[in-house]
Order: sequence, then C-alpha cells, then structure tokens
Amino acid sequence: MIRRFFSFDPLDPSPLAFHETEAEAKARADTALKESSIEAAEMNGWPPDLIDNPICWGAIRQIMTESWTWKLSHYEAMARGYDEIITFEMRDV
Repeated sequence: MIRRFFSFDPLDPSPLAFHETEAEAKARADTALKESSIEAAEMNGWPPDLIDNPICWGAIRQIMTESWTWKLSHYEAMARGYDEIITFEMRDV
C-alpha cells in the first residue's frame, strides 16, 4: 500500500514519517507540537531548529514511478556492468 500522507518533526530522531491516513499524519504532528510547546515553556523559548524547520504534515501528491526500461544485450551488459537501463518520472498517487 502506498502511504499517501507524511509528517515531519525535526526534533524526532526519525523526523520524516509516512502514514496511510490523514488522521495518523495529523495526530503525529499535533503530538509533536504539544510536546515541543511544553519543552519550550520549560526552556524559556522555542528551539531554533524548530523555527527553521517547522513541524508539519501533508498529503503526498506524486511519487517516483518507473516509466521506461531498456534491456541491454548480453555484450552491452558485460561491458557496462549492468543489464538494463530504467528511467523514472513523477506520477500522481
């Protein structure tokens, strides 16, 4: 299944997360904001990392998708060290 939503929390060790539902993405962002606001109150201010890279969530509109594959001949593959050429393009989810 393609995960159609994301959330970003720059203070988390794994800042970027992908989600199957909008509710999951929003919940992670809301939780991160709540935790960060508590921390900001305790430390007398928001961390600069959070100001420069804010917590956010959203929908993934396009993903990288294989668009074309070219199989090389045996001799070309031996010379190049690979047996096919693949190109990708962005397509709507």
